Amino acid sequence: MKSLYFSLASLALGASCWLACSSDTTTAADAGPPGTPGTVNPQAAKSSSTTLVGGVSKAVDGNDGNASLALLIQGAQQSQSVVTPSAGGGAAKPSNVALRDFVGQVSQAITSCEGACTGTTCDFKGCGTETPQSSVTISGVLSWTGGNLKCVGLTYDISAATTGGSKTKITLDCDVQASASSLKGFVKSTGSTSLNLGDSGAPAGVGTVAWTYDTTFNDVKYTAGKPTSGSVKVAATTSVAGQTYTGSAEITFP
Repeated sequence: MKSLYFSLASLALGASCWLACSSDTTTAADAGPPGTPGTVNPQAAKSSSTTLVGGVSKAVDGNDGNASLALLIQGAQQSQSVVTPSAGGGAAKPSNVALRDFVGQVSQAITSCEGACTGTTCDFKGCGTETPQSSVTISGVLSWTGGNLKCVGLTYDISAATTGGSKTKITLDCDVQASASSLKGFVKSTGSTSLNLGDSGAPAGVGTVAWTYDTTFNDVKYTAGKPTSGSVKVAATTSVAGQTYTGSAEITFP
């Protein structure tokens, strides 16, 4: 199978989670558990949603599961700044946790599982690679059949021996139906990053940052992998230093 080329370089922690709905209907976005109202960044939400549309298109239209995986995780990366504390909020924004560039290592993790992909389904069972500085393990299922993209428990576990050490886990679940250049359905992400605060040099005030991010496609029309009309409903939470922030918004295209 082709190598999966994408970067998790400088992945910063922040808000991300994506609203579940069926592939045939959409439901109102849920901002998640109660928390302090946050500020939604519509530009970040549109950027993330646009990348997700590209990921669906790569699999369904291009029959390229590897490229789809790349764009789906990139969309998760871009969602990092969708929700931030509102102006005047009591807690500070979460400190960014920079991760190393995992381009080659993720490619190795994917290709380490011979036979993981058959036809239009990839079933990763702990595909991994490790160096003295970092490790990447990928698990879960991605399938694209009959215009339906599904990911079930598609999980990336990443450890980096950066200052203080960090462990990041991102899980994607999705169910999107593509028909006549339009999309309906959802992509949902959950994640967390933990720092070893006991090591010297680790940022103060941040132990674990956790987030969720949901996006629901409302009859989004697209051409060449880019949305041209329609809207998405996004809902996100981010939790840091004992405080949870929530927000939701409707983003229209173009």
